[in-house]
Amino acid sequence: MVFGVDPRKRTASLTSMAKQNRRPGAIKSQQSKRPQQSKKAQQAKSSKVIKKARGSSNTKRNVAIIVVIGLVAAATGLVILLSSGGESAKTVTKGSVAPPLVGKNVIDGQPFNLQSDRGKPTLVTFWGSACQHCLATMPQIEQLYKQFGSQYNFVSVGTGQKIQAPPPFDSPDSFIKHTRITLPTVLNTKDNKFGKAWDVKNLPKFYILDKDLKVSDIVTGEVPPSALLPKLQAAGS
Repeated sequence: MVFGVDPRKRTASLTSMAKQNRRPGAIKSQQSKRPQQSKKAQQAKSSKVIKKARGSSNTKRNVAIIVVIGLVAAATGLVILLSSGGESAKTVTKGSVAPPLVGKNVIDGQPFNLQSDRGKPTLVTFWGSACQHCLATMPQIEQLYKQFGSQYNFVSVGTGQKIQAPPPFDSPDSFIKHTRITLPTVLNTKDNKFGKAWDVKNLPKFYILDKDLKVSDIVTGEVPPSALLPKLQAAGS
């Protein structure tokens, strides 16, 4: 008697083998997808790292530029005024009519208008609260004002905002108290309105005006009173 294989058992066996043959393939297929997904995630992560590095590099470069400007200013004792947008700076030269200068005299709290100084030569001094040369110069200008205030007009324009620095460089108010300035003083605006109108790029800067408020002479940097007084006298002749 020939014993054959039960067809039902044979079918079940083939089905089982088919399932086993499919499982390794399915697992292999899933495994092949995982590295691709991981690769994409790594690429995205790398892209973020690159962008962050570029941003950090730009920030460091900008900081370096600011530091260099600060070192140059400290080495020379001059303050460089950086224009902050808006109206472009005008050119003021000898013979030019002095630009308007209207504001509040912070010494006595009264309104100030340069136009009221017509009739006598005028010394307009631009200074900055973070300017070393200004610290040395302004007391000398104050002495000129006390000695010759009846013959000439004097006005100073203070530039600067409150910063983290030792007095008197931390603010214009601190600078004024330290130097004991009593001559009429107007503070520049945050957008450097007066600096741009008067073409001031370095501090200190002096404008000698004649009786009609025309620019007679311009001086930049620390100067002794003996160099400014003759210029005032010449503007009145």
